[in-house]
Amino acid sequence: MKKALPIILALVACAAIVFCVVLNNQKGDLDKAKQAAEAKVNEITAKLTDTENLKKAAEDKVAELEGKLNEAGDILGEATEELAEAEQVYKQGNVNGDEDGEIDVADFDRWIDDFMAYSTGQLELVPGTEDFQRMDVNCDGDINVGDAVAIRNYVLYDSFTGPANARVMADANETMTTTTTMVNGKQRIAINLNSQNDYVALQADIVLANGQKLAGVQMSDRSNGHNLMTMQMADGKVRIMATSTMNNAFQGTEGAVVYIDVEGNGQTEVSNVIFADAAAGTKKFAADSTTGVAAVKTQAQDEQVYSIGGRLMNAMKKGLNIIRRADGTSQKVIK
Repeated sequence: MKKALPIILALVACAAIVFCVVLNNQKGDLDKAKQAAEAKVNEITAKLTDTENLKKAAEDKVAELEGKLNEAGDILGEATEELAEAEQVYKQGNVNGDEDGEIDVADFDRWIDDFMAYSTGQLELVPGTEDFQRMDVNCDGDINVGDAVAIRNYVLYDSFTGPANARVMADANETMTTTTTMVNGKQRIAINLNSQNDYVALQADIVLANGQKLAGVQMSDRSNGHNLMTMQMADGKVRIMATSTMNNAFQGTEGAVVYIDVEGNGQTEVSNVIFADAAAGTKKFAADSTTGVAAVKTQAQDEQVYSIGGRLMNAMKKGLNIIRRADGTSQKVIK
Protein backbone atom coordinates (compact mmCIF):
# COMPACT_ATOMS: atom_id res chain seq x y z
CA MET A 1 0.00 0.00 0.00
CA LYS A 2 2.83 2.29 0.87
CA LYS A 3 4.46 1.48 -2.42
CA ALA A 4 1.26 2.31 -4.41
CA LEU A 5 0.64 5.65 -2.72
CA PRO A 6 3.28 7.58 -4.71
CA ILE A 7 1.82 6.25 -7.87
CA ILE A 8 -1.69 7.28 -6.87
CA LEU A 9 -0.50 10.70 -5.92
CA ALA A 10 1.31 11.00 -9.23
CA LEU A 11 -1.83 10.04 -11.10
CA VAL A 12 -3.89 12.52 -9.09
CA ALA A 13 -1.34 15.20 -9.86
CA CYS A 14 -1.50 14.38 -13.58
CA ALA A 15 -5.27 14.46 -13.49
CA ALA A 16 -5.18 17.79 -11.75
CA ILE A 17 -2.79 19.13 -14.34
CA VAL A 18 -5.01 17.89 -17.18
CA PHE A 19 -8.05 19.38 -15.46
CA CYS A 20 -6.29 22.73 -15.10
CA VAL A 21 -5.25 22.67 -18.73
CA VAL A 22 -8.81 21.90 -19.85
CA LEU A 23 -10.17 24.52 -17.46
CA ASN A 24 -7.76 27.14 -18.81
CA ASN A 25 -8.74 26.28 -22.36
CA GLN A 26 -12.43 26.63 -21.50
CA LYS A 27 -11.74 29.93 -19.73
CA GLY A 28 -10.02 31.20 -22.90
CA ASP A 29 -13.00 30.16 -24.96
CA LEU A 30 -15.31 31.88 -22.48
CA ASP A 31 -13.22 35.03 -22.61
CA LYS A 32 -13.42 35.05 -26.39
CA ALA A 33 -17.15 34.43 -26.29
CA LYS A 34 -17.52 37.23 -23.76
CA GLN A 35 -15.49 39.58 -25.93
CA ALA A 36 -17.56 38.62 -28.95
CA ALA A 37 -20.76 39.19 -26.98
CA GLU A 38 -19.53 42.57 -25.74
CA ALA A 39 -18.60 43.53 -29.29
CA LYS A 40 -22.08 42.53 -30.46
CA VAL A 41 -23.66 44.49 -27.64
CA ASN A 42 -21.58 47.51 -28.61
CA GLU A 43 -22.61 47.09 -32.24
CA ILE A 44 -26.28 46.87 -31.31
CA THR A 45 -25.92 49.83 -28.94
CA ALA A 46 -24.34 51.86 -31.73
CA LYS A 47 -27.17 50.92 -34.08
CA LEU A 48 -29.70 51.83 -31.42
CA THR A 49 -27.95 55.17 -30.98
CA ASP A 50 -28.05 55.74 -34.75
CA THR A 51 -31.74 54.82 -34.74
CA GLU A 52 -32.42 57.25 -31.92
CA ASN A 53 -30.54 59.95 -33.78
CA LEU A 54 -32.52 59.22 -36.94
CA LYS A 55 -35.73 59.25 -34.96
CA LYS A 56 -34.79 62.56 -33.39
CA ALA A 57 -33.87 64.00 -36.79
CA ALA A 58 -37.20 62.78 -38.20
CA GLU A 59 -39.10 64.30 -35.29
CA ASP A 60 -37.27 67.58 -35.81
CA LYS A 61 -38.12 67.49 -39.52
CA VAL A 62 -41.76 66.75 -38.77
CA ALA A 63 -41.85 69.65 -36.31
CA GLU A 64 -40.24 71.91 -38.92
CA LEU A 65 -42.79 70.86 -41.55
CA GLU A 66 -45.65 71.35 -39.10
CA GLY A 67 -44.34 74.84 -38.41
CA LYS A 68 -44.21 75.61 -42.09
CA LEU A 69 -47.71 74.18 -42.59
CA ASN A 70 -49.03 76.34 -39.76
CA GLU A 71 -47.31 79.37 -41.26
CA ALA A 72 -48.74 78.55 -44.69
CA GLY A 73 -52.15 78.13 -43.10
CA ASP A 74 -51.88 81.54 -41.47
CA ILE A 75 -50.84 83.12 -44.78
CA LEU A 76 -53.69 81.37 -46.59
CA GLY A 77 -56.13 82.54 -43.93
CA GLU A 78 -54.94 86.12 -44.22
CA ALA A 79 -55.08 85.95 -48.02
CA THR A 80 -58.61 84.54 -47.87
CA GLU A 81 -59.70 87.36 -45.58
CA GLU A 82 -58.06 89.96 -47.80
CA LEU A 83 -59.69 88.43 -50.88
CA ALA A 84 -63.06 88.45 -49.16
CA GLU A 85 -62.54 92.08 -48.19
CA ALA A 86 -61.46 92.94 -51.72
CA GLU A 87 -64.49 91.20 -53.20
CA GLN A 88 -66.67 93.08 -50.75
CA VAL A 89 -65.08 96.46 -51.39
CA TYR A 90 -64.79 96.14 -55.17
CA LYS A 91 -67.97 94.23 -55.89
CA GLN A 92 -70.05 95.46 -58.79
CA GLY A 93 -71.61 98.83 -58.08
CA ASN A 94 -69.73 99.57 -54.85
CA VAL A 95 -67.92 102.45 -56.51
CA ASN A 96 -66.82 104.27 -53.37
CA GLY A 97 -65.35 101.05 -51.95
CA ASP A 98 -66.88 101.34 -48.50
CA GLU A 99 -66.52 98.28 -46.28
CA ASP A 100 -70.23 97.68 -45.84
CA GLY A 101 -70.52 97.01 -49.57
CA GLU A 102 -73.82 98.85 -49.82
CA ILE A 103 -74.75 100.37 -53.18
CA ASP A 104 -76.42 103.71 -52.68
CA VAL A 105 -76.53 107.34 -53.78
CA ALA A 106 -73.00 107.84 -52.41
CA ASP A 107 -71.73 105.39 -55.04
CA PHE A 108 -73.51 107.34 -57.78
CA ASP A 109 -71.98 110.61 -56.55
CA ARG A 110 -68.54 109.01 -56.40
CA TRP A 111 -68.98 107.62 -59.93
CA ILE A 112 -69.87 111.09 -61.23
CA ASP A 113 -66.83 112.64 -59.51
CA ASP A 114 -64.46 109.98 -60.84
CA PHE A 115 -66.02 110.05 -64.31
CA MET A 116 -65.46 113.80 -64.50
CA ALA A 117 -61.86 113.33 -63.31
CA TYR A 118 -61.40 110.53 -65.86
CA SER A 119 -62.87 112.61 -68.68
CA THR A 120 -60.72 115.63 -67.86
CA GLY A 121 -57.50 113.60 -67.59
CA GLN A 122 -57.13 113.93 -63.82
CA LEU A 123 -57.74 110.23 -63.19
CA GLU A 124 -56.21 107.34 -65.12
CA LEU A 125 -58.28 104.18 -65.40
CA VAL A 126 -56.53 101.25 -67.08
CA PRO A 127 -58.67 98.37 -68.41
CA GLY A 128 -58.23 95.20 -66.35
CA THR A 129 -57.42 97.02 -63.11
CA GLU A 130 -59.65 97.03 -60.05
CA ASP A 131 -60.25 100.77 -60.39
CA PHE A 132 -61.44 100.31 -63.98
CA GLN A 133 -63.74 97.44 -63.00
CA ARG A 134 -65.04 99.52 -60.10
CA MET A 135 -66.18 102.18 -62.58
CA ASP A 136 -67.40 99.79 -65.32
CA VAL A 137 -70.61 99.03 -63.43
CA ASN A 138 -72.59 97.63 -66.38
CA CYS A 139 -69.57 95.44 -67.31
CA ASP A 140 -69.49 96.40 -71.01
CA GLY A 141 -65.74 97.01 -71.05
CA ASP A 142 -66.12 100.78 -71.28
CA ILE A 143 -66.68 103.63 -68.83
CA ASN A 144 -69.59 105.74 -69.96
CA VAL A 145 -73.02 107.04 -69.05
CA GLY A 146 -74.44 103.50 -69.03
CA ASP A 147 -72.58 102.83 -65.78
CA ALA A 148 -74.30 105.78 -64.11
CA VAL A 149 -77.64 104.37 -65.22
CA ALA A 150 -76.73 100.94 -63.80
CA ILE A 151 -76.00 102.39 -60.35
CA ARG A 152 -79.22 104.39 -60.38
CA ASN A 153 -81.13 101.27 -61.37
CA TYR A 154 -79.71 99.37 -58.42
CA VAL A 155 -80.55 102.16 -55.99
CA LEU A 156 -84.09 102.42 -57.36
CA TYR A 157 -84.93 98.82 -58.26
CA ASP A 158 -82.27 96.66 -56.57
CA SER A 159 -81.21 95.55 -60.05
CA PHE A 160 -78.54 96.90 -62.37
CA THR A 161 -80.78 96.34 -65.38
CA GLY A 162 -83.71 98.34 -64.03
CA PRO A 163 -87.45 97.65 -64.16
CA ALA A 164 -88.73 94.65 -66.11
CA ASN A 165 -91.18 96.77 -68.09
CA ALA A 166 -88.52 99.04 -69.62
CA ARG A 167 -88.74 99.35 -73.40
CA VAL A 168 -85.46 97.93 -74.66
CA MET A 169 -85.68 96.54 -78.16
CA ALA A 170 -83.80 96.30 -81.41
CA ASP A 171 -85.09 99.33 -83.29
CA ALA A 172 -83.74 99.02 -86.82
CA ASN A 173 -85.11 102.44 -87.72
CA GLU A 174 -83.59 104.45 -84.88
CA THR A 175 -81.30 107.26 -85.97
CA MET A 176 -79.18 109.96 -84.42
CA THR A 177 -78.49 113.11 -86.37
CA THR A 178 -77.02 116.53 -85.70
CA THR A 179 -78.41 119.70 -87.22
CA THR A 180 -77.15 123.27 -87.05
CA THR A 181 -79.21 126.46 -87.05
CA MET A 182 -78.39 130.07 -86.27
CA VAL A 183 -80.04 131.52 -83.16
CA ASN A 184 -79.23 134.98 -81.82
CA GLY A 185 -75.98 135.09 -83.77
CA LYS A 186 -74.81 131.74 -82.42
CA GLN A 187 -74.68 128.33 -83.99
CA ARG A 188 -77.14 126.00 -82.32
CA ILE A 189 -76.32 122.32 -82.79
CA ALA A 190 -79.10 119.88 -81.99
CA ILE A 191 -78.48 116.23 -81.17
CA ASN A 192 -81.59 114.54 -82.51
CA LEU A 193 -82.72 111.02 -81.68
CA ASN A 194 -85.50 109.08 -83.38
CA SER A 195 -86.13 105.81 -81.52
CA GLN A 196 -88.86 103.75 -79.91
CA ASN A 197 -86.54 102.71 -77.07
CA ASP A 198 -86.61 104.08 -73.54
CA TYR A 199 -83.29 105.91 -73.61
CA VAL A 200 -82.69 107.56 -70.25
CA ALA A 201 -79.27 109.22 -70.52
CA LEU A 202 -76.91 110.76 -73.04
CA GLN A 203 -73.20 111.36 -73.43
CA ALA A 204 -71.39 113.19 -76.26
CA ASP A 205 -68.09 114.91 -77.04
CA ILE A 206 -67.84 118.28 -78.78
CA VAL A 207 -64.76 119.41 -80.71
CA LEU A 208 -64.70 123.15 -81.32
CA ALA A 209 -62.85 124.74 -84.20
CA ASN A 210 -60.16 127.35 -83.61
CA GLY A 211 -61.75 130.60 -82.47
CA GLN A 212 -64.98 128.94 -81.40
CA LYS A 213 -66.35 129.07 -77.87
CA LEU A 214 -68.99 126.97 -76.16
CA ALA A 215 -71.79 129.40 -75.29
CA GLY A 216 -74.11 126.97 -73.55
CA VAL A 217 -75.73 123.55 -73.45
CA GLN A 218 -79.38 122.94 -72.65
CA MET A 219 -81.96 120.19 -72.73
CA SER A 220 -84.83 120.32 -75.19
CA ASP A 221 -88.47 119.81 -74.28
CA ARG A 222 -87.78 116.05 -74.37
CA SER A 223 -86.10 116.41 -70.99
CA ASN A 224 -87.83 114.47 -68.24
CA GLY A 225 -86.11 115.69 -65.11
CA HIS A 226 -82.67 115.39 -66.70
CA ASN A 227 -79.61 117.28 -65.51
CA LEU A 228 -76.76 118.36 -67.78
CA MET A 229 -73.06 118.32 -66.95
CA THR A 230 -70.19 119.65 -69.07
CA MET A 231 -66.55 118.60 -68.72
CA GLN A 232 -63.53 120.23 -70.36
CA MET A 233 -61.42 117.29 -71.52
CA ALA A 234 -57.64 117.23 -71.60
CA ASP A 235 -57.52 116.98 -75.42
CA GLY A 236 -59.57 120.15 -75.89
CA LYS A 237 -62.91 118.40 -76.30
CA VAL A 238 -65.95 119.23 -74.23
CA ARG A 239 -67.91 116.26 -72.90
CA ILE A 240 -71.57 116.60 -72.02
CA MET A 241 -73.67 114.14 -70.07
CA ALA A 242 -77.40 114.15 -69.31
CA THR A 243 -78.87 111.93 -66.58
CA SER A 244 -81.84 111.98 -64.23
CA THR A 245 -82.08 110.92 -60.61
CA MET A 246 -84.97 108.57 -61.41
CA ASN A 247 -83.59 107.23 -64.72
CA ASN A 248 -86.53 108.75 -66.55
CA ALA A 249 -86.77 108.12 -70.27
CA PHE A 250 -86.53 111.08 -72.62
CA GLN A 251 -89.99 112.24 -73.60
CA GLY A 252 -91.24 111.49 -77.07
CA THR A 253 -89.64 109.34 -79.72
CA GLU A 254 -88.16 111.90 -82.12
CA GLY A 255 -86.53 115.31 -82.32
CA ALA A 256 -83.77 117.15 -80.52
CA VAL A 257 -82.68 115.97 -77.09
CA VAL A 258 -79.88 118.47 -76.42
CA TYR A 259 -78.97 121.86 -77.83
CA ILE A 260 -75.36 123.04 -77.99
CA ASP A 261 -74.76 126.76 -78.59
CA VAL A 262 -71.42 127.78 -80.12
CA GLU A 263 -69.99 131.24 -80.75
CA GLY A 264 -67.76 131.81 -83.76
CA ASN A 265 -67.59 130.38 -87.26
CA GLY A 266 -66.10 127.06 -88.23
CA GLN A 267 -66.82 123.36 -88.19
CA THR A 268 -67.96 121.91 -84.88
CA GLU A 269 -67.67 118.15 -84.55
CA VAL A 270 -69.98 116.07 -82.37
CA SER A 271 -68.58 112.61 -81.66
CA ASN A 272 -68.76 109.66 -79.25
CA VAL A 273 -72.53 110.07 -78.95
CA ILE A 274 -73.78 107.41 -76.52
CA PHE A 275 -77.36 106.89 -75.40
CA ALA A 276 -78.04 104.61 -72.42
CA ASP A 277 -81.30 102.71 -72.23
CA ALA A 278 -83.37 101.84 -69.17
CA ALA A 279 -81.53 98.53 -68.73
CA ALA A 280 -78.11 100.28 -68.59
CA GLY A 281 -77.26 99.08 -72.07
CA THR A 282 -75.59 101.59 -74.37
CA LYS A 283 -75.87 102.46 -78.05
CA LYS A 284 -73.01 104.39 -79.62
CA PHE A 285 -73.94 106.44 -82.64
CA ALA A 286 -71.52 107.77 -85.22
CA ALA A 287 -72.15 111.47 -85.89
CA ASP A 288 -73.70 111.79 -89.33
CA SER A 289 -71.36 114.67 -90.19
CA THR A 290 -69.59 117.67 -88.78
CA THR A 291 -71.73 120.73 -88.49
CA GLY A 292 -70.84 124.32 -89.16
CA VAL A 293 -71.79 127.72 -90.42
CA ALA A 294 -72.17 126.42 -93.97
CA ALA A 295 -75.11 124.32 -92.82
CA VAL A 296 -76.90 127.18 -91.08
CA LYS A 297 -80.52 127.64 -91.98
CA THR A 298 -82.19 131.02 -92.30
CA GLN A 299 -84.77 133.30 -90.74
CA ALA A 300 -87.01 130.76 -89.03
CA GLN A 301 -84.04 129.76 -86.89
CA ASP A 302 -83.86 133.29 -85.52
CA GLU A 303 -86.93 132.34 -83.48
CA GLN A 304 -86.98 130.12 -80.42
CA VAL A 305 -90.03 128.33 -79.09
CA TYR A 306 -90.41 128.02 -75.32
CA SER A 307 -93.03 126.40 -73.13
CA ILE A 308 -94.96 128.44 -70.58
CA GLY A 309 -92.50 127.09 -68.02
CA GLY A 310 -89.54 128.52 -69.97
CA ARG A 311 -88.23 125.26 -71.49
CA LEU A 312 -86.83 125.38 -75.03
CA MET A 313 -88.88 123.23 -77.40
CA ASN A 314 -88.30 121.74 -80.84
CA ALA A 315 -91.52 123.22 -82.19
CA MET A 316 -94.79 124.67 -81.01
CA LYS A 317 -96.92 122.30 -78.96
CA LYS A 318 -100.64 122.25 -78.30
CA GLY A 319 -101.49 125.01 -75.84
CA LEU A 320 -99.63 128.21 -75.02
CA ASN A 321 -96.22 128.74 -76.68
CA ILE A 322 -93.80 131.66 -76.29
CA ILE A 323 -91.88 132.76 -79.38
CA ARG A 324 -88.66 134.70 -78.73
CA ARG A 325 -87.00 136.40 -81.66
CA ALA A 326 -83.40 137.40 -82.31
CA ASP A 327 -84.27 141.08 -81.99
CA GLY A 328 -85.38 140.53 -78.39
CA THR A 329 -89.12 140.67 -78.96
CA SER A 330 -91.44 137.84 -77.92
CA GLN A 331 -94.93 136.68 -78.71
CA LYS A 332 -97.38 134.32 -77.04
CA VAL A 333 -99.07 131.92 -79.43
CA ILE A 334 -101.88 129.48 -78.63
CA LYS A 335 -101.91 126.42 -80.84
